[in-house]
Amino acid sequence: MPVFVAKDTRGACVALFDYVSQRRALWRALLTGGAAPILRAQFIEQARRLATGFPSRSGDFCPVDLRVTHATSATIEILAWWLGHEPELAIDRIAEILDRLVITPSVTED
Repeated sequence: MPVFVAKDTRGACVALFDYVSQRRALWRALLTGGAAPILRAQFIEQARRLATGFPSRSGDFCPVDLRVTHATSATIEILAWWLGHEPELAIDRIAEILDRLVITPSVTED
């Protein structure tokens, strides 16, 4: 969730991928193993609970709950793809992809 409220979303994305990279074997097992669907559901549910405190934006066409569900799901999918993709993309590059595809569109005023 810190990625979604950061002033520097690109920097927050780099920090996320750096954190996962330092624990790559653990996160690969969590996000690509047999328990992955349960873990994904738990992450999404936690994000949705945290998002209840987020203010709605005036004129927002998309409910906060849906925006958070989509962004969390997409973030998890990008992390899982990155962990299973060879050759591995550099952290700066995959962070840019996450920021441009998911985070910035999810937090930008409409």
